[in-house]
Amino acid sequence: MNSGVIQKTFIAIALIVLAFVGGSLVADGKQEGLGFVVAVAGFFAVIALGRRCWWLIFLVPPILNLFSFDILEKVPVGYVLSAGIMVYWCVLCTIGSAGMTWRSLWWMEAALALLVALFAYSYYCHPVLMGFLAERGTRIVGGSGYLWCLFGMIYYISVSALPCTRQELTKVLGYAVLLIAVSTTINAVLNLARGGDEAGASLGEQMGETRFTALGEVGKVICLLIVCRFRLLKVLLSPHWLFVFLLGVGMVFLSGFRTHFVVLTLMIIFIALVRREYIMLALVALLSYGSIIFLSSSRLMLDLPMGIQRTLSIVPGAQVSENASRDAEHSSDWRVVMWEWAMDPRTGYIRDYTWGDGFGVDMEEQARFLRRAYRYKVEGALGDQRKFAASGTWHSGIITTIHRMGYVGLVVLSIWFACGLLLIFRACSAYNGRKEQFLYLYFTIQCLNDIGPFYLSVHGPAAGAKVISYFVVAKLLYCYAREEGLLRPLFSRETYVPRMLRWKEEKGLADAVDVRAEVSGNPPPQAGSLSAPR
Repeated sequence: MNSGVIQKTFIAIALIVLAFVGGSLVADGKQEGLGFVVAVAGFFAVIALGRRCWWLIFLVPPILNLFSFDILEKVPVGYVLSAGIMVYWCVLCTIGSAGMTWRSLWWMEAALALLVALFAYSYYCHPVLMGFLAERGTRIVGGSGYLWCLFGMIYYISVSALPCTRQELTKVLGYAVLLIAVSTTINAVLNLARGGDEAGASLGEQMGETRFTALGEVGKVICLLIVCRFRLLKVLLSPHWLFVFLLGVGMVFLSGFRTHFVVLTLMIIFIALVRREYIMLALVALLSYGSIIFLSSSRLMLDLPMGIQRTLSIVPGAQVSENASRDAEHSSDWRVVMWEWAMDPRTGYIRDYTWGDGFGVDMEEQARFLRRAYRYKVEGALGDQRKFAASGTWHSGIITTIHRMGYVGLVVLSIWFACGLLLIFRACSAYNGRKEQFLYLYFTIQCLNDIGPFYLSVHGPAAGAKVISYFVVAKLLYCYAREEGLLRPLFSRETYVPRMLRWKEEKGLADAVDVRAEVSGNPPPQAGSLSAPR
């Protein structure tokens, strides 16, 4: 019997057994055992796929989003997987079963090297261990940002060396986009079914607070699927797609999170700029803003749910109810107070504004704060603010970056984000008018889910490593488009030739063609048939 058939049969049986074991562990609520089963199943899947094991780099992270493991937020499991696959790939290359093809883009590699050097310098100045790796009695713990950077760099190297064609990458990205949309929707439905979000609030409490995180995520999925697939003009002229798009926008508004609304707006603007839909973008913006002003002036805005009013309170000129306005202003003022503490050197929350204080957390200082809070009965919003400030959670990616990596880190991260967005813009623009552009846009535009909140509300320096998975795919697409002649290199040096010299060169070439035509007896080409050499 063929050895390949025996191998696949053995792996299939092993996966079936692991599925039964994993189901029983889920029923018993044992997450640690389930994680072990998932790891073993992934090992068998890597062996079964062989040279195509790199598919798992794109397909496993969306599947992991379906599990509520706490470790997924602390450790870059998807990046760790890519590191393991890279080791397996090196073994295959050693025995001659696979190969590597490095695709280079010097300005992206330079930006990544600058980012890695900054993280390395920060770790050198502030060495720290992860909490679950530290020994008992360790004072300084934390440091997950360093792990994100390390494994993110390995991920960048692994994907850059993929020996695949653009058609094969497009096929895998199609599966990845499907899994991303499905996993996001399933997570949202499960959150609604449980009656709460990550914070554990019940659905009734969420209604009182006008916060529906799950609805916002589902709404963004619906809107992005439509905008990435169809042009804005087609969406406006199609009643069916327009209704579905407005349904998604309504879910985003009902979530009550202004960040979701701003991020979705940035995504739509970015996609329209990639497709050069400048007039339609201006028309949609005018219609949207006019509709909001009409609802405000006609007092219809006051009859809308509180979540919609709270979301639209960020729009200039929108008149919302007093409760919604007070709730939104309270959230903003709550953050502004902490930001003033952070930027005031007298408070002592940030010691080094230039290079930052690193990612470590002083556990003794945390314990002293908790004892002081209990002793003086610090309660309410002021107590929460002090707790977040003491732990370095500033609800602002900019302030958090200044705290962890200083002004230098903020500048380096901004350069990295700018290079990545420029790369995505160039790569996706090269495939305008092609069906596969839908997959490229939807996959890479997800980076704004990390970049947008970084500047608007939450996240921190680790966002610079989290977006590597999107930037490196855009790098591959850029290299493919350059090889196919769909775009010219962004930074290319060409020698300027004066017009007079170019005219003499063209005239000399035309005379040479006429002479060859007379010698061979063929008629000379018609005037204007010669084109200037590039």
